[in-house]
Amino acid sequence: MPIFWNPVLNDVITLFAGLYPNLDRAHNIVLKIGLDPIYIDFSGAPIDFWFRIVQATNKHDKVPKLIDVAKQDFPNIAFDVLKEQLRQPTAPAIPTLSWKWKGSDSAVGGLEKVIGAQPTFLPINFL
Repeated sequence: MPIFWNPVLNDVITLFAGLYPNLDRAHNIVLKIGLDPIYIDFSGAPIDFWFRIVQATNKHDKVPKLIDVAKQDFPNIAFDVLKEQLRQPTAPAIPTLSWKWKGSDSAVGGLEKVIGAQPTFLPINFL
């Protein structure tokens, strides 16, 4: 199952790096939300280790829980806005193609050609 990265998570990383620059506090938050800290690299600057924490949190669908923990520590910050932004879909719209086949209609049956003594075409299930 693919993991989707919501661009709002970049704001979460920046916010948490500012609120929790201390490595010990970040480690405790990881424990509070139910992740195993042995799988997270806590090295580097706060922005670096918070990137890895949010990445792991997103992988395990625990970003709302992460925000709830911070809301308890900082009740005056509007974390609900952040949670609402995370709920909104972020997938780009699929563009519609506006081109048409410009070849002749007679080419439809002749797009493949046997070159050599016998055909080397393979059935699709071979792939």
